[in-house]
Amino acid sequence: EDMTVEWVEVTIDNTNRFASDYRVELTSAEGTKTTIMTENTSPDINNWMNGGFRLGAAAMMGESSKGIWNVEMTDLVDEDAGTLRSIQLTVYGH
Repeated sequence: EDMTVEWVEVTIDNTNRFASDYRVELTSAEGTKTTIMTENTSPDINNWMNGGFRLGAAAMMGESSKGIWNVEMTDLVDEDAGTLRSIQLTVYGH
């Protein structure tokens, strides 16, 4: 569907015990790239993406939703691993 973007929501379900090791970047169909999560390797933060966690961005406001969007996740700590179960992109707009 082609609409004017107001807000974009990314829901990630990942089993990595240390999900905060990730940096998550979103690129719109028009090529705008924004970081929607930066890594936080604090030992007190873990397992919070398991079951789904929503991240949001308004950086694409005013763009068209039509086309291919890209979500890039980078695990910045190699000692652990997880399984990416799903990524869901929801565009809010008019």
